[in-house]
Amino acid sequence: MIYITGLLMAIADSVPGISGGTIALILNEFDNLIEALNNVLSGKKNKEKSIKYLLKLVIGWFVGFILSVFFITNIIQNHIYQISSLFIALIIFSIYLIIKQEEGLIQKWHNIYLTIFAMIIVVIIAKVSLKLVDVTIINNNFIMGGYYFISGILAAGVMLLPGMSGSTILLIMGIYFNIMMYLKEIFTFNFSHLGIIIIFGVGVIIGFLIATKLLAKLLVNHKIKLLYIIIGLMIGSLYAIIIGPVTGGLRNSYLNLNNFSIIAFICGLIIMYSLNKIKGE
Repeated sequence: MIYITGLLMAIADSVPGISGGTIALILNEFDNLIEALNNVLSGKKNKEKSIKYLLKLVIGWFVGFILSVFFITNIIQNHIYQISSLFIALIIFSIYLIIKQEEGLIQKWHNIYLTIFAMIIVVIIAKVSLKLVDVTIINNNFIMGGYYFISGILAAGVMLLPGMSGSTILLIMGIYFNIMMYLKEIFTFNFSHLGIIIIFGVGVIIGFLIATKLLAKLLVNHKIKLLYIIIGLMIGSLYAIIIGPVTGGLRNSYLNLNNFSIIAFICGLIIMYSLNKIKGE
């Protein structure tokens, strides 16, 4: 079951809207995951047991991630609007689940300012990234490397949080499609973009380590505020999805009512509804 959990977490982490943390929560493995990570990083008891647990999880995650990369990149070029429509459904339903599952959100509605602030930040970042990720604008490898490095830190920083995917951050930053296609190239032994992926990977590792240390404290001491921020990021990421088809070298028109796929959108809702049913809620 641990291998399957890792595989499903990888699939979730690969698409904007669903987080690996959400999958772990649905399959009742989230607490075990956080405990194992804390045991390994802090040198607590049961370290050997935790390492074995994480190794099984990583093996399943890696297999699922490779499958996801090939699947997503194979349909991005020709079905970008269907993919974008699916992503919108995943994010909208994820927002609904967060609000539904956390009763304290409604009572503490005064924190809505955090949601609004996060939304504004995301839209600004998405607008800026639309320019920055254009290779005709970024000719400085150092600047581009720094941008991917920071994106890796931010993406990994939210990867474990139930409710938001690291891929959503990459989408907001405007490099989601680039990363997926670069990874596919590497998996097919084309190493032309290996350097940028290494830089991005280092950022992911650093972000993951930071997130693991801070996650438990944030969820315990500032859970409601954190969730309001996450909701704002997710709502703002809808804008990033709309402009997504014109980033990453795809050069298509924005997602609009004419190219929006209602079928893909409904499929996304069904996926999220099914996952929620598995949890038994």
